[in-house]
Amino acid sequence: MLDGKYEITSERELSSRETLFGATAPDGTALHICWYDLSGAEDERRFERYRTLLRQLRREGYAAIYDLVARPGAHYVAWRVPGEVGAAPVTGEGGLEVIETLLAAHGRTLSEACICARPNTPPQVYALAFESAQVSGSQTLPEVGVPTAVSAEAVDNLWTTVRVTLRPWALGGIFALTGVLLLLFSAQRSLQNGLVNVPDVRGQEVNHALQRLYETGFKGAPVALTSARPAGEVLEVNPPVGTSLRPGRTISVRYALPAGRAPEPVPAVTGTALKSAEAALLKAGFSVGDVARSYSAAGVGTVIAQTPAADSLTAQGGRVGLLVSDGPRGALTFLPELTGLALEDALSLAEASGFVREAVRRERTPGNGVAAGTVLAQNIAPFVRVPVKAQLRLTVAESREVLAQGSGTPDLVGLSLGEAQRRAREAGLSVTVTRSVSTTELPDGVVLQRPVPGAPVESGVGVTVNEPNAPPVALHSPAQASVTTETTGAVRRARYVWQLGEGTEGQLASITVELEGGARETVMQGRRVGADKRLEGTYLTTASGPLTFRLTLDGTLYGAPLTTQP
Repeated sequence: MLDGKYEITSERELSSRETLFGATAPDGTALHICWYDLSGAEDERRFERYRTLLRQLRREGYAAIYDLVARPGAHYVAWRVPGEVGAAPVTGEGGLEVIETLLAAHGRTLSEACICARPNTPPQVYALAFESAQVSGSQTLPEVGVPTAVSAEAVDNLWTTVRVTLRPWALGGIFALTGVLLLLFSAQRSLQNGLVNVPDVRGQEVNHALQRLYETGFKGAPVALTSARPAGEVLEVNPPVGTSLRPGRTISVRYALPAGRAPEPVPAVTGTALKSAEAALLKAGFSVGDVARSYSAAGVGTVIAQTPAADSLTAQGGRVGLLVSDGPRGALTFLPELTGLALEDALSLAEASGFVREAVRRERTPGNGVAAGTVLAQNIAPFVRVPVKAQLRLTVAESREVLAQGSGTPDLVGLSLGEAQRRAREAGLSVTVTRSVSTTELPDGVVLQRPVPGAPVESGVGVTVNEPNAPPVALHSPAQASVTTETTGAVRRARYVWQLGEGTEGQLASITVELEGGARETVMQGRRVGADKRLEGTYLTTASGPLTFRLTLDGTLYGAPLTTQP
C-alpha cells in the first residue's frame, strides 16, 4: 500500500528522487502516481510552486488529477490513467490557450505536458514533470507555438490527439512527449489487465451470491435489510455491478429479511428524558436494559449515554442500556462551631462557608439565662463536609417576651399535647385539637399542625394528635421507588419507599412533600443513607388533593418525584 490507501500494481524508478507507481484507488480508479523524494527547504519551496500550478489547472478543469499531497515525508501527484476516467466537459473554448497561459505564468511550456482529450471534450493534462526538462546541459526544451486547432479524429475510437503547429526546431519536444504517452498507455494496459468486473448477483440467494463473488476473486460482506422481498434475496451490491476492481476487494451484499428479523438501527435517545427514551426504544422494537445513574451537568433524569450506540445495527428486541444523569454533584463545604456565638456572627461565618444567609432557618427558644440572640445549637455538625445546598438550621435563644411577640408560629410537632399548649401560651397563642388519630407508626403527641411552623402568627394553632391505642396497620412495601396510601378516618396516610442505587450509602437524605396549592413541608431532614440503601416512611395529612414527594441526596434531587392521590 502507498500512503496507507493506494494499492500498488507496478513500480519504476525514474530518477534518484522520482518514482512512478501504477496504483489502484480505494474506489477502483486506475492511477499512476509520481512520488518525489525531496530534501531541504529549497526543494519544498519548488514543490509548493509546482503544486500551485497543478491546483490552478485542476480548478480550471484542465488537469486529470485524482490526488495531490504535500506534507512532511509525502510529496506526490496521483494522475488518472487515460482511458479510465473521462474529463468533465468545460464550458467555453480555447482549452489549449488556457493551459498554455497557466503554464507560461509558471515558466513552463506545452511541450512539457502530456495532453489528451476525449472526442468533443476539452483537453486534459495527464502528466507534468515536477521541474522543466533539461537537454544539452542547461538548455530547456524548445517552446511550442500557439495551437491552431484540436483534432476531432478518434484514435482507437476513444482518444483524440492534440494537433499543434510546431516550429521546425521543436521536433525534440515531440519525441519527448511521445515517450511520455507510451509510458502512460503502457501503465494503463498493465492496470486493466489485473481488473475484474463486479458480477451481477442481484436476485440470487445470498449464500449463492457470496460464493459467486468468491469465485470471481472478491470478498463478500453481507448486510441484512428489512424488505418485503423473499428472505435472503440479494437486493443490491456496492460497488455497483460492472465496476472494474482489482481482485481481493470487499463487496457489500445487501439482502432481504422480513421486518423483525433484520437488524435495525438503534434510535438516538441521548439528551432526552428517561421516559421519552423508554417510549422511543419500545416503539422501535427494542427493550430497555440496565439503567444506571451518574452525576453530570445535564438535567436530572436526562439520558447522557446509551449502549449500543445510536444508529448501530442491532436485532429487534435487543436490550439498550441507558446512563441517566443525577444532575451535577454538589460542591462541599464545612461549618465551624457556631454554638455560643451571637446570631449575627454565626450567620457571617455560615455565609463565608458558602451558605446563603437568607436560607438559614432560625428556631427561637427560651434562653433560660443565656443572652438573647445566642446560638444554642446547629443541625450540621462542625467540621463535617456537607453540600453547600444543605439546609442549615440554628436554634437561637430568646426571652419569653420576644417569643410572645415573634412573627412566626412555633414548631409544635413532636411535642406532647401538654408541652405544645405550654409552648403556644408562651407565644401568646392557643392550641385546638382538630383531629385525633391512632397509629403505632407515629409517636404520640402532635403529628400535624396548621399553620405550619414559621408561618405568620394567628390567634391559635390547630393540631392533630396521635393516641396510639389502636393495633398497627400493615402497609405495602414495594422493592422499588413507589408510594402507597391508606386512610384512617379523616387523616390521609401516604407511604413512601425509595430503593437507592450504588454509591448512595452515607449521603445525607432529605424528603419534602408538596401539597395541593403548592405548599411544601419537610418530611425527613439530613438522614444518612444506610447500607441497605433504602428510605421509607409514612406521611399523615388532612390536606386534600395529590401529594408529591421529592428526595434529595447531599442537596441534589435524586430521581423523579413520587406522586400519589390518597
